[in-house]
Parts: sequence; C-alpha cells; structure tokens
Amino acid sequence: MEQIGITTDGKKVMKDIAKMYFQDGLPLSILFDLLSQNNMIPSWLDLYEGMKQNGMSHKRIIHLMHEHMFDTYGGEFRDRVIKKLENEYCPLAH
Repeated sequence: MEQIGITTDGKKVMKDIAKMYFQDGLPLSILFDLLSQNNMIPSWLDLYEGMKQNGMSHKRIIHLMHEHMFDTYGGEFRDRVIKKLENEYCPLAH
C-alpha cells in the first residue's frame, strides 16, 4: 500500500488496496475499517482499476463497493463515490 495524496480533511489517500484484496484475501469491509481507523482512505479510482485489471466486471465492482462501504463510510458517502465512479467509467449509461 502506498500513499498517493491527502484529502482536504487530512486523510491519507492510499493505492494498491485491490492488491490486498486479491493477493492477501482481505475482505473490502475489513480493509475499509483498517484504513479508516488509521486516518486513511482508498483511492477509489485506483481500487476500481485494480479490480477491473483482475477481471471483475463494472457491475460486480459497483456491487462490492455498494455492499462493503456502508458500515465504514455511511450511505451518503458511499452513494457519492459510486456515482463518481459510474460517471467516470460508464458516462453514457446515465
């Protein structure tokens, strides 16, 4: 995992979360909780692209994010992230 930025509220933005999911078998919900507890947040674009590179479909990625983000980040934040990913990766679908 590598820091690639910082949010306006001081959270470290981390990449390579998909590697931890695929290579280490850590569930997304646990990864999200660990990051949150350490004042970190995933790079959502990097996570999406890492999952896509490992053969996941757009629909599956969005489903997993929808399912696993709620407990850590809440519904409103989750919905904003998913909407941005949808706009980035499927702009013609809206």
